[in-house]
Amino acid sequence: MSRYISRKREREILHVTSPKLSKFVPHIFQYLQNHPNQRCILVGRESTDGQRPHIAGQISECKRMLHSMGVHVIRTCRWIGRANDEATLEKWRKVSRFAKKQNAFIAIETSNRAFRGRSYHPVHNRYVRPCQEEIDAVLAAISDVPLVSIHDPDLSEDEQDAIQTRRGMRASTKRAGRPVTAKPGYKKRFRELTLEDVLQYFADDMPLREIHRLTKISPMTLHDWREKYLYGFLRKRRRAQKPLSRD
Repeated sequence: MSRYISRKREREILHVTSPKLSKFVPHIFQYLQNHPNQRCILVGRESTDGQRPHIAGQISECKRMLHSMGVHVIRTCRWIGRANDEATLEKWRKVSRFAKKQNAFIAIETSNRAFRGRSYHPVHNRYVRPCQEEIDAVLAAISDVPLVSIHDPDLSEDEQDAIQTRRGMRASTKRAGRPVTAKPGYKKRFRELTLEDVLQYFADDMPLREIHRLTKISPMTLHDWREKYLYGFLRKRRRAQKPLSRD
């Protein structure tokens, strides 16, 4: 327990003693109050190639939020590299020159997309905060172009990770929690609800592929139903249509 408390206290000290990024990167709501109807360049960044698929979700979520605020995104940038690499700083210089020509600001999802401590490691040293020197290096590359954060720029590392986790969960097609267990007899109930309609389609000479498209029932199941039940269904229908004999 004492170790846990000391690590928690260490995170708190790092968060308090490091420079507040809101001094250099305003929140999007604060910026738009003084600069409405603006255009922006949206920058998404991940550190490694293994994280490359995350950039698409990062960009699409940010574009949706910016559009809802009335901001026109004129360009999106997708970068792979560490925040303090010289290659990344050169990308900031290029995008800032373009932003000046277009009279646009630069938007990022969270402050750690632009600022990270050089000794940061996602496992062993994830709570390190950028020092003033590291912040100044990025700001010098951006020059006097406004850099704006869509989320609160002073969020802790855990809070910024939580934003990315929630974004991934919204984009995922998998549902959280235990898988739904089918109750006994569900196949019989499903067949009772849909069999008559399927047999009517077969009686009307509808192709199996078209029935599958309409009902979403597997072709194998449709084939089995046709072999087992279609003859009896047609015989029953002919009997119903046969006129009664007069005495």
